[in-house]
Amino acid sequence: MTTEQERADTLADYRRAAALIIHFGRDDGAGVNAVLDEANEADRATELVVALLMTYNSIVPEVRTDLGMKLMTDYLLRIAGEQT
Repeated sequence: MTTEQERADTLADYRRAAALIIHFGRDDGAGVNAVLDEANEADRATELVVALLMTYNSIVPEVRTDLGMKLMTDYLLRIAGEQT
């Protein structure tokens, strides 16, 4: 059974995930860092990542097509190659 505190923590994780996406979309590095700092201070960094992934699954269903997955894979492999 979920406690009220667990529910509040989860809602805060999703709020931070939304804020992170918005700040990133606005190219606001300070805002991104503020969200990451807040998650770290709350000891909820892992939960923030999970909330981001769940948000991704909710708002970007077209990426889950065969073409979308190929494009994403190609992009990630290119980025990974640039980092080596």
